[in-house]
Amino acid sequence: MIKKEFQKIWANKLLFATVIVAMCLPILYASIFLKSIWDPYGRVNHLPVAVVNLDQPTTLEGNKVDVGDKLVKELKSNDDLDWHFVSAKKAQEGLKDRKYYMIVKIPKNFSENAASVLDTDPEKMDLTYETNGGLNFLGEVISENAMTQLKAKVSESVTKSYADVIIKMVKTVGDGMEQAADGATKLADGSKQVADGIATVQGKVPELSSGVKQLDDGGKQLADGVKQYTDGAGQAAKGSDQLAAGLQQLNGKVPTLVGGVNQLADGGKALNTGVNQYTAGVKQAYLGSNQLVDGLKVLSYKVPGLVDGVNKLVGGGNQFVDGLNAYTAGVAQLKDGSATLSKGMTDLNSKVPTLAGGIKQLADGGQGLQTGISDYTAGVKAANVGNTKVTEGLNSLNAQLPTLVSSIKQLSDGSKDLASKLNGSDANFDKLLEYTAGVNSFIAEIQKLPVDQIAGLQPQLTAMSQGLTQLSNSLDSSQMLASIDQLPVDENGHIAVTKDQLKGMLASNGNAQQAQAIIQQMQTQIANVGTILSQANLSDLGPKLNQFSTATNQVSSRIKDAKVGQQQTIAAVNQISAGLNQLNQATPTVTGGISALVKGSTELGQGLNKLEENSPKLTGGAAELNDGIKQVKDNLPALEKGSAALTKGAKDLDSGLATLNSKSGELTGGANKIVGGMKAMQSQLPTLTDGVKQLVAGGSQLNGGLNLLNAKSVDLNSGAGQLAAGLGLMQGQLPALASGANQLADGSKQLNAGMKELTANSAKLNSGASQLSDGLNTLNGQIPALADGVNKLADGSTQVKDGNKELADKLGEASDKLTDVKLTNNTAKMIADPTKTKQEKYSDVPNYGHALAPYFMSVSLFVGCLVFNFVYPIRKIADRKNSNATQWFMSKLTIGLITSSMMALIIGTVMRMIGLEVAQPMNFYMTLLVTAWLFMFMIMFLAMSFDNPGRFIAVLLLVMQLGSSGGVFPMPLISKFYNVLNPFMPMTYSIYSLRQAISTGLGDELYRNSMLILVILAIVFIILLGISMQILYRKGLAGYSQLHENQKLLDDDYTGKFAKEEDPYTLW
Repeated sequence: MIKKEFQKIWANKLLFATVIVAMCLPILYASIFLKSIWDPYGRVNHLPVAVVNLDQPTTLEGNKVDVGDKLVKELKSNDDLDWHFVSAKKAQEGLKDRKYYMIVKIPKNFSENAASVLDTDPEKMDLTYETNGGLNFLGEVISENAMTQLKAKVSESVTKSYADVIIKMVKTVGDGMEQAADGATKLADGSKQVADGIATVQGKVPELSSGVKQLDDGGKQLADGVKQYTDGAGQAAKGSDQLAAGLQQLNGKVPTLVGGVNQLADGGKALNTGVNQYTAGVKQAYLGSNQLVDGLKVLSYKVPGLVDGVNKLVGGGNQFVDGLNAYTAGVAQLKDGSATLSKGMTDLNSKVPTLAGGIKQLADGGQGLQTGISDYTAGVKAANVGNTKVTEGLNSLNAQLPTLVSSIKQLSDGSKDLASKLNGSDANFDKLLEYTAGVNSFIAEIQKLPVDQIAGLQPQLTAMSQGLTQLSNSLDSSQMLASIDQLPVDENGHIAVTKDQLKGMLASNGNAQQAQAIIQQMQTQIANVGTILSQANLSDLGPKLNQFSTATNQVSSRIKDAKVGQQQTIAAVNQISAGLNQLNQATPTVTGGISALVKGSTELGQGLNKLEENSPKLTGGAAELNDGIKQVKDNLPALEKGSAALTKGAKDLDSGLATLNSKSGELTGGANKIVGGMKAMQSQLPTLTDGVKQLVAGGSQLNGGLNLLNAKSVDLNSGAGQLAAGLGLMQGQLPALASGANQLADGSKQLNAGMKELTANSAKLNSGASQLSDGLNTLNGQIPALADGVNKLADGSTQVKDGNKELADKLGEASDKLTDVKLTNNTAKMIADPTKTKQEKYSDVPNYGHALAPYFMSVSLFVGCLVFNFVYPIRKIADRKNSNATQWFMSKLTIGLITSSMMALIIGTVMRMIGLEVAQPMNFYMTLLVTAWLFMFMIMFLAMSFDNPGRFIAVLLLVMQLGSSGGVFPMPLISKFYNVLNPFMPMTYSIYSLRQAISTGLGDELYRNSMLILVILAIVFIILLGISMQILYRKGLAGYSQLHENQKLLDDDYTGKFAKEEDPYTLW
């Protein structure tokens, strides 16, 4: 039947070509289609992408920022994609014309936004891209992945630029901190000079107060003297008027001279009295002017010192303000640093309990270590003793090796001989089966013979009996037992045990004995038949032949069972023989290994002795370790307390710096006001100096004039006395009065004019003296406020001096710490790209083709088997008239097995030829074969059992497996419905097995489980196929298919069974 099937395939060239095409069909789907997408990610450098750079450069902290141009330069040297650098218009046209798959647009504010990192509200850098998913979605996905990498590169580049600027700023801050420290030092020096100048001014304030007081007193005396002087001048003016009037009267009334002389004498007295009062006032004014001049001189001497002190004070104030500005900036930076320090101390303090717990665990572990070391030393001693015994045993074993090697060789040769004899006996079972078949044929022929020819069968029965005797003799097991007894025995009895096992195997098998008993039973039956023939009792021959035929069938069945047992025995003996052969081949290695073991055991003993000698040192070291751990554990409370205190101090420092930072503005404002006031004072110093100089010059002039008046007062007094005396004489010399009257009238006119001028200027003199007195009085009243301000300024300058010194020290420490921080270009690279990914592959899948190969090969085998069951006449019987259901089943099973096997071998070989690298070739081909068998017989079962609907079910099953077998995407990414179907789909396990065979990423256990499921399913569908074909054959549907009668499905008289009753079978 199988031969007839293949003969018809060969005879029908179209059918033969159909089978060949079906075998090669998986190549079209798997290899050719898969090769087209074998490594798409390896060719992404051919994917055209347009780049539009609209970015405009800018600056950041004096550095040029040109992120767009840098990105373009990097992309020009980047081969990840096919970059095209074009204008915005050409990019849009290219995207529209399907020339580009993506447009990457760098906006004009790209660098500007990058430079806004230090602004209050920094702007994000928008790197826009436009894709056309309608052109190709996978192209869009690849483009988006490329954009992700591009974004990472841009972020790294920009971050590095930021880091460079920050590092530069940190260095600048460090330099500024150093300059601030130098400025603070200068500020401290300037504040010290200011304090010294203020101290000097403070020391001179009492002297200034004393001088101003003296000036005030002298001014008052001067005002009083000037008043007396003006009063006297007024009286003198009145007397002068009277004198002038008298002289006029004298001049006009000489005749009345006597009376006039008397009046003149009275006026002379009055004049003498006024002159005396005038001279007394001039003397007092002169004394007051002396005091005024002395006070002005003292004030003049003190003005240069005051000017120098104010200048120093202004210079120190400027240094103070500059240092204060640097100080406030430093305080802000210190505030940020203290916040970081406080957070770090808080984190450190939170880790102290964990450290304490770890140290406690370390202490417990130290105790366990010491206990373990004690056990270890005891174990070393025990191991030393045991090694001595092992060495003695190895020496003894080494001495017996030659005998053992010889015994193993003899045992191996004996097992080979025994296997040879068993194989010979196995051939006898085949002869016995042939003989029983011949007996059955003989009985059938006897039953067909006429009665007159039966008597001539006696010679044939005798020949059959003799043949059975020869078979019985060939199955005698005594010869095998004798061969086993001839095997040698070693001293330890190992070979004797093997001999006993072989004897027991023969005894337990009992196949030869069973065969001999069967032969004896057949001989008895033949003898019975011979007796019947010899007695010519042919009436009993029929029942006897039936009994003999039944016995022969039983004998045939028992022979088959005995043959199976015999084959098992032969397999066991062959395994023993193979094992002994391997043992015989391995004896040189074992001999060398035992010698090496003896040597190693000796060296091990020496090493154990050294370990035992050094065990006390190990114990002592463990004890010291425990002591150290105990000290650490004891100091834990102090550590926790110190950490808490340090954390509190850091928080206090942060709080104090925050307060100091918040008050820095007020401090700076007050300092600026002080400097402004000092500058205003400095600007008025020239005016003060000029005013003092004018006061000194005016006082000197006043003193000179008063001195002159005082010097002339004697002459004035003398003249007044002389005038009075002369008036007395004039009374006695009236006759000479007439001649001198005119002269006297002229002189009195001149005197009257001078007195009027003197009287007219007396008001100005009184006003000046009064203003001078008021000014000195006001100056004297402001001296206490000046002294108090100077004292406060002295206190403040002392505080500023101390604070500036501390500021200089702290800024110096901060500058040293910043200098210790080493910031390089590598630091910027680390900030920009702090992490480095390192992939460790559990299994290696080189490309897309290797990843999809299990899925595509599984699908292609299913499609190939499906097409085969469409185009090949599955239900047709090659030899309908000479066949049965079993032969029909075997013919279809054979053609399906061969076709599916060729599919699997062809697709596996072609896939390897196009570049598929397989880690486990044997597992690879075995998986393909089992998968092809399963798909072939599963589809054949459906097509055979249900005809066209069965093929439709197979197509549905293919579609379900395409979505639920997990061949393309991981199952967690697929919907729940397909995840539920996944374990029940055969293709799931073929994909698992092929993936393990190709890349070894799933594990051998999963491979074995998957293969077991595939094998079981294949066997199940073969069994179902056989059952289905038996049913079809019994129902008379064998050879009929709707697929080949589909043109008649619409006929009115179509019964769904046969086209014509007279032609029930449709042959090829």
